[in-house]
Amino acid sequence: MGTTSQASLPHHNELENNLNFRQIVNNIGGTFWLLSADLNEILYISPNYKQLFGIQQLTDLPPQEALDSIIHPDDREYIAQKFNSFLHTGKFTEEFRIIRPDGEIRWISSSAFHVYDDQNQLIRHAGLIHDITESKVKDQKLRFQTQLQELLTKISNTYINLPADRLHETLKESVHDLGEFVGADRFYIYEYRPDEELFYNTYEWCNEGIDSLMKSMQGIAPTDMDRWMMEHRRIDFYIVEDVAALRDNDALKTMLLAQGVKSMILVPLIDHGQYTGFMGIDAVRTTKQFGEEEKQLLKIFAQTVVSAWQRIRSEEALAKALENANESDRLKSAFLATISHELRTPLNHILGFGALIRDHSSEKHIKEFAADLCTSGNGLLGMIEDMFALALAEKSAMIVRTSQVKGVELYMACKELLTEMLHSSGKNELIKLHFKPDHALMTTTLITDRQKIQQVLTNLFNNAVKFTPSGTIEFGIARTRDSLKMYVSDTGIGIPADQQQHIFDLFRQLDDGINRHYGGLGIGLSMSKKLAEVLGGRLSVESEPGKGSCFYFTVPVQFI
Repeated sequence: MGTTSQASLPHHNELENNLNFRQIVNNIGGTFWLLSADLNEILYISPNYKQLFGIQQLTDLPPQEALDSIIHPDDREYIAQKFNSFLHTGKFTEEFRIIRPDGEIRWISSSAFHVYDDQNQLIRHAGLIHDITESKVKDQKLRFQTQLQELLTKISNTYINLPADRLHETLKESVHDLGEFVGADRFYIYEYRPDEELFYNTYEWCNEGIDSLMKSMQGIAPTDMDRWMMEHRRIDFYIVEDVAALRDNDALKTMLLAQGVKSMILVPLIDHGQYTGFMGIDAVRTTKQFGEEEKQLLKIFAQTVVSAWQRIRSEEALAKALENANESDRLKSAFLATISHELRTPLNHILGFGALIRDHSSEKHIKEFAADLCTSGNGLLGMIEDMFALALAEKSAMIVRTSQVKGVELYMACKELLTEMLHSSGKNELIKLHFKPDHALMTTTLITDRQKIQQVLTNLFNNAVKFTPSGTIEFGIARTRDSLKMYVSDTGIGIPADQQQHIFDLFRQLDDGINRHYGGLGIGLSMSKKLAEVLGGRLSVESEPGKGSCFYFTVPVQFI
């Protein structure tokens, strides 16, 4: 970094003999230097320059040329500009890289200032250099880890709730982002198809000037598939830091050299023990040592890829299953009718014997056990009936079967149904029933689908009894010019306004607490709304929490 050795430097002996000067220089830390005012001579430099610059003696180059020769090429122009500015301002404080003769890159912090005599004339330049490589590397590592965590968080957030139809495009974007982040020459994901025993280059990103292998690396079969897959299953990473160092007869070496690859790292993609492919990084321009950060990044992203592929396959399987389900709709309906009968037959026997024991046993604890059996059995029977009805409702069309019905018969059947439900619930002493029939309806005959009307009312009665701890339940039925209007009101728990539309959705009740306390599948109101719509009618609700609910059921009919 100078022109001559210390022995022949002007003023050197004077400086060396100055005890105070030597004590100061030796204790300030770093490497201290003095340049002549014209920058052509090094007047002094601390002896530790040898350790800093990795040299045994100064060169014969002028100081500025010597400095330029060791500055990293990427920093050289910037530092030259700053040093030229220093000549005018007298201020210089910069951090930059130098390259030692052995090729090692070091970070230094350099500061400089002008030195003036008593007449304010510039007599020399002085400065101090510190080796900051260790702290710089720590800062860079910390910055890299912070950026790595941000990137991984971004990727994780991206794939949460991402629609399946966007997974392929998003994986391409992630491969691009990760490839750029780690400074790869090539970043790729290969899918293994076990039915073909072949690998396919599915996603790939290449740095500028690097050839893509996307087209050429399709349908690839390793020469020793069993060994290849066994290697991948038993290790987390497959690393080749120097392809040239592989055995000459190694098929992998031949393939990688043909692709210009100098270093490589692969991560196997394992899905529940099944080998599904691999992802990796190629270094093409120079050999590369892969750090722990890159390994961590690849390992986490590999899990993301496996999860994404699981979703893609699940969506494809679901679409296929839906197609098959549509084709087998007729068989499903027949099966459900059969299984419903087979479940109800033994259950009815159980309920019958349970009722006999409950009503005729003289042992109190046996009567209580039998009553519990009947209660649970009736609940199970109700769910079986609901599931069967739901399955039938999901068919492409529900057939409306009309017949002549006397108004009084329809009313009496509904009255008996509600009365029996209340009796079976054991709430006779807690709930009072009120019936409000339209007297004009009692002498009228109408044409409608009686079974579906009663099915809707059965669900409404059941909910009224279930969700009314005590109070009253009222059922009203009346005729208009061309429709039948019914309502079921109660003084039960009520429904919040923001949930009144949702209760007609499939498998929905008020909340988890209600589900746990009252049970049920949450399909009764959904079924009732479908049945009302099939009949050309309407089902609605008015409710207030703590005061009760009123369901209105209107259906068009023909009066005769």
